[in-house]
Amino acid sequence: MCLVELDAAFYQYLLEKQFLPLLNVAQCFGFLPYPFDFQRQAEVKNIVLQKMLTILNRTFGLAMIGTVLTCCVSLYVCYPSYMYEEDYPPVLNIAYHLENWLKIVTVLVAVLRPQTSTAYFRETVNSLVQIMVQYDQGWRIERKLASVASVSKRLSVVFLLDDFTIATGLYFIVEGAPATLINLCYIPPFIAIVINVLHYYALFGTISGIVSCSNDTLYGITVEGKKDRQRSCSERRRKSNKVENDIATIDKLVRLHKALLHLTWKTNAHYGVLLLIIMLYSFVQISVILAELYFDNYDLPLVFVGICLTHAAVYFMFFLIIAHANHAIIMENERTLLLLLDINCIWNSELNGMVDYYFMQVSNLRDTHQACGMIKLDMQLVPNVVAVITSILFILMQFSDADQNQDIETLYRLDNIYNISVET
Repeated sequence: MCLVELDAAFYQYLLEKQFLPLLNVAQCFGFLPYPFDFQRQAEVKNIVLQKMLTILNRTFGLAMIGTVLTCCVSLYVCYPSYMYEEDYPPVLNIAYHLENWLKIVTVLVAVLRPQTSTAYFRETVNSLVQIMVQYDQGWRIERKLASVASVSKRLSVVFLLDDFTIATGLYFIVEGAPATLINLCYIPPFIAIVINVLHYYALFGTISGIVSCSNDTLYGITVEGKKDRQRSCSERRRKSNKVENDIATIDKLVRLHKALLHLTWKTNAHYGVLLLIIMLYSFVQISVILAELYFDNYDLPLVFVGICLTHAAVYFMFFLIIAHANHAIIMENERTLLLLLDINCIWNSELNGMVDYYFMQVSNLRDTHQACGMIKLDMQLVPNVVAVITSILFILMQFSDADQNQDIETLYRLDNIYNISVET
């Protein structure tokens, strides 16, 4: 086996070591295809087991789609009062219907997307491995991957606790059969969102980590360049070999950075539709939870209010995770540009030309951090979501106040009519 194959196997092992739990859970629910190349190589001796796991990977995902669809239809037919509230404003009832059908769409897209695009996921893993092989700084990359994996595991614990709390608390509020149906409608789409958001974060965290390592290497060249400016011309000539090494290093970093940015664009293009569905579903969930708390604030115990607010905060975290994953890459790109501006080798035009080329490749980015060209995925997404949710809540509050005032006015008129009829 050659050295590159050994290196590729080492970096595949790094990815498997850090993200194997997340990968296994996603494949168990059918949200990622099975098997990847390193799994196929590990289980090449047991082809029968591999085929059985492949069938289970597809079957379980289809079973989840059928479960959510069946439970939603059953609730609409048998227990319609749990699917919408006639006493609430029409806008809120529209949100209820949208929320219910988005559950089905979320699971449907989350399951069918990986089964119809297995080549994309395998190419993505292979591209990451090849980029890490070319960069050849295993100790730096391993540290970044460990950090991303640690955050992913902590987030998964938070989401698991929230899911368990909501699913358990529902049985204290709703009677047996409807509570089970509601949970079977709610849990699969929540799991689908959690797994896909964590997978998205892990992938973008890996990309931003490699870009950060690349910037560390570029920073070393920048520091040495500042020292060279203080040396005499004769000392610079003696270090001509070092300049040639810097040119070769920057050329390699340019190719790696372009590959990572292309992978970023490709990932956002592939996840675009699913990200829009996840963000819409999360937005509707937050709006519905806060609106229900406003309309039923006198009838709910304080503990339940706290659980609902925590659940809304968990859905808001999905926006934060998606925005932060893209923002980390954007910040590393800006750091690259600042480092390139510090490199000014006036005694070597070839190095300056390479730096200018690197600068142009990073600065001319278009539509890299967007979902289907509709929503820009950066930290500006978070205040925009807050502003829209606040506006909708104010509108619902105005509808509620108007209805209350109208009811009071109607009662007042009826009372006057009754008094007049009694007097006559």
